[in-house]
Amino acid sequence: MNYSQKRTGFTLIEILVVVAIISIMAGVILANVNSGRNEEAVDAATRTLVNTVRELQQYALTGKQFSNNTDPCLYQIAWTNGASTYTTTYYYKDAGGSCSQSLGIATFTLPGGVLFSGTGSFGFTLPYGKPNFGTASVALPVTKAGSVSGVVCAYKDGLIKNTVGGSTCP
Repeated sequence: MNYSQKRTGFTLIEILVVVAIISIMAGVILANVNSGRNEEAVDAATRTLVNTVRELQQYALTGKQFSNNTDPCLYQIAWTNGASTYTTTYYYKDAGGSCSQSLGIATFTLPGGVLFSGTGSFGFTLPYGKPNFGTASVALPVTKAGSVSGVVCAYKDGLIKNTVGGSTCP
């Protein structure tokens, strides 16, 4: 008998080790892809918010009327913690000159399953489109799947910008 035959092929252990390594690498790649998708969703949501806030600011600069024969005084955005929707509102003066009458402009939904991670509101007053908050800035914080966050910052000087990966205004 000749026991020195040359074996070809792989053992079961070798095949299992290679399959395990490939499985681990696939899991790491899929986790990174999912994180990238969440970051893209937060970026898209903050860009959408920036555009909405800038649009309200432009309305205040031009005095856009959403109802005939009204005297506009404030354009406001409001959001709620844990919600994906936010509203924009047009305020105008009543007969006595008080800025107390309102008309909803629109309700929007953040794209991609992104949610607000805080509650608040602010607006722009006429005639110069000035923000109606007393602090240096206001943050509109958002998050996706609790792991990726972003923020839209409105500054007292009128600058509006977005940041992904943070939750406060610099």
